[in-house]
Amino acid sequence: MKVQTRTEWPTPEDDQWAARVLLRLFTVHDVPADVGHAAVAEARLACIDSGESPAALFGAPEEYAAEVALHRVPEEWRAAADLEGAAPTDRLTMLLLGVGWLVSVLGVILFLVEGWSVDLTTARVTLALGGLVATLAIVWGMSVRHAGHIRKSWGWGALAAAGLAVAGSSVMLAPSGTVLRLPVVAVLVVGVGLLVAGMATKPGDRTVDAEALRAAPAEAWFEHLAGLLRGRYYMARTEVRGYVADARTHWADSGSEHPVDEFGSPEVYAMRLTESRARPTQGRDRALAWLWTVFAVSSAVWLVSDVVTGDVGDVSFWSVGRLILFTLMAVGAWHTVKVGRGQGGAKELAPTL
Repeated sequence: MKVQTRTEWPTPEDDQWAARVLLRLFTVHDVPADVGHAAVAEARLACIDSGESPAALFGAPEEYAAEVALHRVPEEWRAAADLEGAAPTDRLTMLLLGVGWLVSVLGVILFLVEGWSVDLTTARVTLALGGLVATLAIVWGMSVRHAGHIRKSWGWGALAAAGLAVAGSSVMLAPSGTVLRLPVVAVLVVGVGLLVAGMATKPGDRTVDAEALRAAPAEAWFEHLAGLLRGRYYMARTEVRGYVADARTHWADSGSEHPVDEFGSPEVYAMRLTESRARPTQGRDRALAWLWTVFAVSSAVWLVSDVVTGDVGDVSFWSVGRLILFTLMAVGAWHTVKVGRGQGGAKELAPTL
């Protein structure tokens, strides 16, 4: 297979444009590799024939990537993914990547703080196990939520809270008493290994079985639509009720036997409704803003507790860094919400039926 090089584009700037397009296609829009490379190859040929730069012909990389995702990727493929481009069918991939990232970051921090090895005390083991359980539950629970199963996701949320409680209880344990001396390299190896395993997994099946949808009661179709609008696209309850009521009315007036005959799968229709809005990500942006705010407030409480108890050593150093990071993330997230709110006056389009 031929490998593209920088010389295949007229200028290095054009090559950078193509690289940014591919990055957006694969990491933001979750476009299949063959579709992405074909779109970039066509853009390159058009630039060579016209003598124009890709930016002049197709606009910014973000714009061209969005156009490719919208017009060249089948609706079923796009509808199976959430706003981050991850499909619930790829839970194993997300789990491996999420835990691998956490373990890798932990390994780097341990190396900077402890050096080549670390003493595992009862408190540290408790903190690590609680954090691992919380991470697993959060990643899996978000996948379940984005699949439209709100109630099931609350169970995973409860498990995550329990894991965080166990991790928090580590501060009550004696910091001494080494259980095991662990090489930090081993932590890094495990983290990188999980990341590699996650990147090596194959995408899950995104095809929709229309016959299975028709075999289920019509009410199940509408319930799943509501779950997707709330769980995957973070719409408000009142807004979801309105969309579902409109769909019921339209289906009743159409005279079709089942909602799937009129609208297709709940995933496809939910995506159409979301893309018809002036701000498709407004619910997600607001949820992220509140999440970072909670983290920032929790970090502030933790730091104040350290100061009050007189613990001004390494823990306070990391507490200050954590507080600054989460505060910046919260401010940025609320800025995104504010900017989006200012752009939300555009008229929303009716979904394609």
